[in-house]
Amino acid sequence: MLAVIAIAAVASGIAIAAVPDSQGRINGCYKNKGGALRILKSGTTCRRGEKLVQWNQRGVPGVAGVAGPAGPAASPGAPGAPGGSGSPGAPGAPGADAGNLVTGNTANITAVPNETRYLHPSGTSDHWGNPSFAEMLSPNAPTVARDLAVSLPDVPGAGQFYRLTFQVNGADTALGCTITHPATACTDSADEVTIPAASLMAFELEVSATATARRVRFGWRALTP
Repeated sequence: MLAVIAIAAVASGIAIAAVPDSQGRINGCYKNKGGALRILKSGTTCRRGEKLVQWNQRGVPGVAGVAGPAGPAASPGAPGAPGGSGSPGAPGAPGADAGNLVTGNTANITAVPNETRYLHPSGTSDHWGNPSFAEMLSPNAPTVARDLAVSLPDVPGAGQFYRLTFQVNGADTALGCTITHPATACTDSADEVTIPAASLMAFELEVSATATARRVRFGWRALTP
């Protein structure tokens, strides 16, 4: 029908620039006598003896089409900028004090059986009869003494012993051990002694009555409390 109308409009020399109108309609005038039809360029007013005829140019909406296939995957985007540096972690807890190694011996001087003598707490020592000759001064800060080890070059003798005891300011402490035949060494890691600042230190050596005279070697650790 629209094609027919368009042909009729062209044949009659009518411009169709305004067809359809602003409401999407085609307006025409149908002549009652003879049935001639003319398209209105604008407006909806017909002449006498004509009847207004209107058409809607819009058709019924069609059925939705089938969805197309998925498009190809997009290329990966460019890598993002590196993130900023994280905050430094909290400082770790201080490690335990490894302590200082302290060693001593009596060189080639052998012990005196059936007597109590005194040794320096470190280094080479004689077997002193007076503890004040053996005593050494500790640092001007508290120190912990522990992990004592004592050895002889050979056995003390049948039924005999060597006993070494750590002293602080002339008094025996819990740190010490005894070498009893047939052993040649002893240790004490169960006890520890806190040495006050600027204290006098020495080892007390007890040797049984008929023990064989031996040289004595020892070592211990000094730690911060």
